[in-house]
Amino acid sequence: MGTFPSWLTLLAAVGAFASVFLAWRTLVANRENRREDEVLLARLLTPRLVTAHPNDRIVVTVTLRNASHLPFHQIVVEGVTYGDTGCQQTESQRQHERVAAERMHLPPGEDFDSVWVVPDPNTPFDGQDTQVLFRYLDGNGRRWRRYTFTEPERIQPNPVTPEDKQHFNSAMNARKPNGTGLLDPSIWH
Repeated sequence: MGTFPSWLTLLAAVGAFASVFLAWRTLVANRENRREDEVLLARLLTPRLVTAHPNDRIVVTVTLRNASHLPFHQIVVEGVTYGDTGCQQTESQRQHERVAAERMHLPPGEDFDSVWVVPDPNTPFDGQDTQVLFRYLDGNGRRWRRYTFTEPERIQPNPVTPEDKQHFNSAMNARKPNGTGLLDPSIWH
């Protein structure tokens, strides 16, 4: 049966193991909750795809709605498909999107529209499956990519290697004169 001190030692060991196990489970649960909170915000930029058939062309309008309490930034619609056909933008629509303020900063409750055209006018208008790929920054500065209604995918920045830093520093030090980067103002006149 053992002695009282050996029972206490066993209970202490079981208690220590239980404490470590509970701490580990809490850590895992907190990490999962944090990830879920991050994705929850990213899900709140929601796409709506409307296909129309004006002037014998198929036009797909992608509307991205900010259903969050925070703004979204740097929104880029990378592409739209109509069935097996990739859509294109007109040059005027592309220029309009590049300067659109809502593309760079989409406030809560606002929409961002992107208009795409099926390039072949002979494509039948028969309700083909329409898909969109877009990327954006959420209100906390995290970069995301999303394919239509799928779960947002976090885009991690590429890490800077020591070789990259060394190459940059070497190039900066190679500037004339003597790496200072300050030029004689007389060269501009």
